[in-house]
Amino acid sequence: MNQTSTRRRRFPKKSLRKNHKLTSSPQLLQEIASSKTNIDLFFVALLLAFGIYHSVLYFGHQPVPHFDFNCFANLGHQLLSFQVPSSFKRVPLVGIMQVLLGHIVGGKSPDFTGGLLLNAILHPLIAVLLWLVGRRIIGKSALWFAIIAIINPWMLQLLTEAIAEVTLLFSVLTTFYFMFRRSNLCYVFASITTMVRYEGAALIAAAFVMDMIYCESKQQRIRAFAYSALASVPLMIWMTGTLLNWQSEGPTHYLKIFSNDYKKQFSGPIENRTGIIRNMKLLWQVGFRPLFMPPVGGG
Repeated sequence: MNQTSTRRRRFPKKSLRKNHKLTSSPQLLQEIASSKTNIDLFFVALLLAFGIYHSVLYFGHQPVPHFDFNCFANLGHQLLSFQVPSSFKRVPLVGIMQVLLGHIVGGKSPDFTGGLLLNAILHPLIAVLLWLVGRRIIGKSALWFAIIAIINPWMLQLLTEAIAEVTLLFSVLTTFYFMFRRSNLCYVFASITTMVRYEGAALIAAAFVMDMIYCESKQQRIRAFAYSALASVPLMIWMTGTLLNWQSEGPTHYLKIFSNDYKKQFSGPIENRTGIIRNMKLLWQVGFRPLFMPPVGGG
């Protein structure tokens, strides 16, 4: 009797402990979610601080602008003065941003300083975006991927050049970030990317294809088609200007790259300097062959 009564008294206690675990599980989930949010915020702050340090350290590191810089800046001045551009070879967003930031900072070379400031602002954001986009693909290793990518010598070189590449990378990563989140903002940033470099048109197509795959209704697919069409409008307007100004465009315009006039600018046949075989050979010599070579003095 004593053993039975003892067992009967223990059973409710065990049941109460089980119920306590069930009632405390939502709190546990909230604590886990809060902890994960805090870790994410720490990573964002870490990458931002690292990127800002880079921006300060390398600001003005290149005293002479890239030879393409004046093309962007002149285009920005023409558009902000409501003039028809003398050339439509380059799309306008980078030049406009350089000139606007140059008006803010002033100095002896305001346009050049504005271009460097644009890179300095976007560089820390690129570090964060590399992590945000990367973790959708490679998971937790994305933090190391972002750090390695942001200290890459090529990345640091682009940081010091007041041209389009840093802005292009920022807009591409932002587009992919919203694309992976299934947000329609990806069309907005894809459209912005087309005004940084022509290659942004591929992002509009990618966002549209992804929507066609994941949309569950005909109405959603129609909406995706409308968004992609609207995102293409800025590029279509710019290409219209290109066609109207075609006679004034020089032989180096991107659309003339396969024309005879473009080929005539080189001393030898252009076929001798490009092609799949030649590019694969160069990739082997620069990227892979050194991995199999003994160290200097190693025999």
